[in-house]
Amino acid sequence: MKKLKWSVVILTLLTLQSFAQEGAGNNSILNIKIMPLSVLDGNPRYRLGLEFISDFNLGVGIDFGVGSSSLNKWRLGKGGWGKEYQLYEIRPEIKYLVQRNEDYYFYVATEFFFVRMRNVLESGSYHKEHTNYETRYDWANFSKQKYGAHLKGGVAIKFSRKFDLDIYAGIGAAKREITYQDVVNPIEKPDPIFVEWLPQPHLFEGESRLLHLSMGIKIGYRLWTNKDSSIDL
Repeated sequence: MKKLKWSVVILTLLTLQSFAQEGAGNNSILNIKIMPLSVLDGNPRYRLGLEFISDFNLGVGIDFGVGSSSLNKWRLGKGGWGKEYQLYEIRPEIKYLVQRNEDYYFYVATEFFFVRMRNVLESGSYHKEHTNYETRYDWANFSKQKYGAHLKGGVAIKFSRKFDLDIYAGIGAAKREITYQDVVNPIEKPDPIFVEWLPQPHLFEGESRLLHLSMGIKIGYRLWTNKDSSIDL
């Protein structure tokens, strides 16, 4: 995981350095980015970001996401996430614009991410790490964290003077850690047949490394544009 992360960083920096001078003379831009689909995720949160595009086609950005039982009550519903759901995430990004004009730009990017979620679960079960047993419980503190990196490509299309639509997709790697603590009334039973086929990773305690996909849509709002040493608000 560490070797992959540093390889991605070095490759990205070398690529950005080699192309940095080609786009000189373009406008620099400061955008707010909203990720509307994150509220519909299995781990819902509200996600907002800030992005700066320089006049030589390099960009940096950072997204923050926050979720909770009160903020996302309408989405959590009866999904089994309990009444003390909390989530936060951070996603810094470096991008290079490979083609750019007044109406759109294509880009490649490296994104790093860290997501942490906590909750209190009631009347559930989980697969204990390094055993062939399922543990049932009345109450437990659940936590999950995931971090890694993506290589992404995308296009931002301007549809008004202030707004654009950013469509992207990418692939990367992640490490996921799931823990159950302060378990009340644990009862161990043999695993059900085919338990490993369940598409519910939160049921499996421990660490795992996985291929990780990224795709989505962001709505961008232009805060200002720097044109020939002037600022267009």
